[in-house]
Amino acid sequence: MDIQLREYRPGDEKGVIKVFKDANNSRRVSRGKDHPDEEVDRMLNWSDEEIISFMVDGNYLLVVEVEESGEIIGTGGISTGWTNFLLGSTLSRNHFVKEAYQKNKRGISFGKMLREATISKASSLGFRKIFGYSAASAIGFHKKFNAKTYPKYNKKSPICKSVELLYYEIELYPSVWNGLRIEPYIHKISKLLPSKDI
Repeated sequence: MDIQLREYRPGDEKGVIKVFKDANNSRRVSRGKDHPDEEVDRMLNWSDEEIISFMVDGNYLLVVEVEESGEIIGTGGISTGWTNFLLGSTLSRNHFVKEAYQKNKRGISFGKMLREATISKASSLGFRKIFGYSAASAIGFHKKFNAKTYPKYNKKSPICKSVELLYYEIELYPSVWNGLRIEPYIHKISKLLPSKDI
């Protein structure tokens, strides 16, 4: 299977929506995951416009596409709002892989491929670190990329309210500013500023 890793472009909307729905559907409790079914259902009831806004607005988004069929099977992104550039750190966003392609089911780790690509992009944009939130069941994946967790900044998922998310950071290059824990407050900071662009 030949695949292509590329930037999101207009016309990818339907494929990205399918990835979002398929990957989130795979989180159901009945499949051994830690997201309650009713909360997954609520998220899957978002309109197509809400999904695309969540996935694309203010983000640099990558997609994995099967070349023969044009099927988009995964996404991964980082925030590129001006507040991120001001702080020198970017939020990991929207890493989703269709269930049929998860966990090396096709002999390739698409999640790893997307993470490596977003790290490379973040580094090329000059960010000193990537930060994010992860369900406990997925934190091992982030630790493969030298993620460090900071329990003091864990939070409840804004999507699945009963799930506690673990805060993590991946340092991209050394900086005296890396000890500053301002990233957990980036969304609060952005609300005090004139732009919604975070």
